Amino acid sequence: MARRGWNALAKWRDHRMGEGGDLWPRALIDPTLLRVLGPVRGLEVLDVARGNGYLTRRLKRRGATRAVGIDASLPSIRLARAREARRQSGAEFVHGDITRLTRFDAGSFDRIVANMSIMDIRDADRAIREMGRLLRPEGRVGFSLNHPCFDVDERSGWLIERHWYQE
Repeated sequence: MARRGWNALAKWRDHRMGEGGDLWPRALIDPTLLRVLGPVRGLEVLDVARGNGYLTRRLKRRGATRAVGIDASLPSIRLARAREARRQSGAEFVHGDITRLTRFDAGSFDRIVANMSIMDIRDADRAIREMGRLLRPEGRVGFSLNHPCFDVDERSGWLIERHWYQE
């Protein structure tokens, strides 16, 4: 989806996610993702494509020294900052593009999380390379992806899956 589409959905996504994520993240995705990330106390964490920032704030409250949420959608960042202002955790929210995040030096983060986002980033290869640049040598990346069983119709899905079914 183009950035314009995410901008248009920002309020709807904020309402749907609230402070704890909607049902799927809360019940299925986040618990596993947090186990993969491991303890974050005393670490610097980057949260990619953060929408309203509920997970960024959660990571900060779990003891991250620094928790930064980045999103290419400025309306989403504004909503995340507004939520942070109402119930401060110390999380930071930055408007930017993960494929070229020059505001941070190489090796700036101990953990990088991309929760339900990589599949929506147009240049995922470049985004993953940038995450690698930003990660410290002993760092860890945790990510989750949408499974094709949750696809809506022919407009969504994995390209490799379509390739096999069309032969």
